[in-house]
Amino acid sequence: MILVLDACAMIAYLRDEAGGDVVGDLLADAENRSYAHAVNLCEVYYDALRRGAATDSTRLADDAVASIEHAGVEMREDLDGDLWR
Repeated sequence: MILVLDACAMIAYLRDEAGGDVVGDLLADAENRSYAHAVNLCEVYYDALRRGAATDSTRLADDAVASIEHAGVEMREDLDGDLWR
């Protein structure tokens, strides 16, 4: 299955919020291909940045995006129909 994740799904996954377990299960399935647009990853980064302490917020934001990438989510920068169809 092809998955296109929005920022809310990725944030729920990172924070272990409601629905985050479903996202985790989908990401763990090797048969799935997962994508996120760069704008949505920017939202994930900004969310982690503003939630972190002033001294380490940049590291936390970098770690959040790295966790998403490590889970197999590929960043896309295009907005053509091949991404959202």
